[in-house]
Amino acid sequence: MNAARVARDALAQSLLRVPELGEMDWLSVGVTRAVGDLYAAEVYAKTKGLARSLESAVSHLGKTLGRAHVAPSPTSEIGELTAAIARALAVLHPAWSALARTERRESTEPFPLHGDRAERREGSRVALRADVGFESDTHFYTGVTGDLSDGGLFVATDELLSKGTKVTVSFVLPEGYQVVAEGRVAWVRQGGNGPKGMGIALAKLPSESILAIKAFMARREPTAV
Repeated sequence: MNAARVARDALAQSLLRVPELGEMDWLSVGVTRAVGDLYAAEVYAKTKGLARSLESAVSHLGKTLGRAHVAPSPTSEIGELTAAIARALAVLHPAWSALARTERRESTEPFPLHGDRAERREGSRVALRADVGFESDTHFYTGVTGDLSDGGLFVATDELLSKGTKVTVSFVLPEGYQVVAEGRVAWVRQGGNGPKGMGIALAKLPSESILAIKAFMARREPTAV
């Protein structure tokens, strides 16, 4: 599975760059266990063991990241490893959620959106309901996509970031293609006339991701402006 391989490689490389963890050796233990789970996920790529392996990796990483955030001030290497954990979670969470939903045969129909016209992006948009993971400054967050264009998406979430915050965002299209992209928070909605969340402008999209998004949008009716 591509998400498992990408996350595993990033974690392993960051772990190798940390010389000594001393009293924070629990950090390497959590990451090492997750790397083992992700290797198993690649082995079980087409079996039910895949979902269990991803769930275990997400659990290990989530607990390790939470502990790291309350630990004493880290060195630059440990900070880099913490950032790698947050980014791995941003990639793995939507992949695991999409797989679990498929196994439960749950609907992925979009939820209705309402909001001020000024909040809506220009250009064609289509509705999309999918779990999304996003990471910023060594912190990992989750939300649900509401709509999508080839330049950005709306994420319904209670964990609002400031306008202009740079993020790494990941979500899985209904056909199974996973998009991982850099972006920034373009606007924030506190609630009221529509779900609480953020508009995220995407940047540095790989060409294959752009094609996948455009192909998905071509098969869906545009949402009303």
